[in-house]
Amino acid sequence: MKKILLFLLGLITLGSCSTNNDELLISIKSDKSLDVTINQIKENALHLGWSVTAIRDMKQKLQNKVNRDIGGEVKIIELCKPEYAAEILSIDDNKYLSVLMPCSISVIENKDKAVFITYLNIPKFSEGLTDETQDILRKIYTDQQELLQL
Repeated sequence: MKKILLFLLGLITLGSCSTNNDELLISIKSDKSLDVTINQIKENALHLGWSVTAIRDMKQKLQNKVNRDIGGEVKIIELCKPEYAAEILSIDDNKYLSVLMPCSISVIENKDKAVFITYLNIPKFSEGLTDETQDILRKIYTDQQELLQL
């Protein structure tokens, strides 16, 4: 539970996002456009047996809800592979990990049109978890790396 709270704190402060593999969140630059990046991640996900459950357009959502332009684009791709979810949630001590489901990858286009992909650093996150849980997360990490091959 402590890991989740630390993760959420990192999300709130955004202090844990960089290209450094020691950080909880990793952000990498894409050399493709926003739409091409999203489409490639979707294609890769489907090829690996993942479902794309939603693509959240945060710019549009916030514009509609609070009439505020955040500048640039923020799209959150929500992904699920039920086999992995079932493996994790079948362990009672792992049910708190449901807060991370579905898996999310953000594709961000800043005001200068640079595109970045931000995602959870699974090896860093899994430090201190049980060996069984780390084994499951390693499989997800392997898929994650393939998902991000653009």
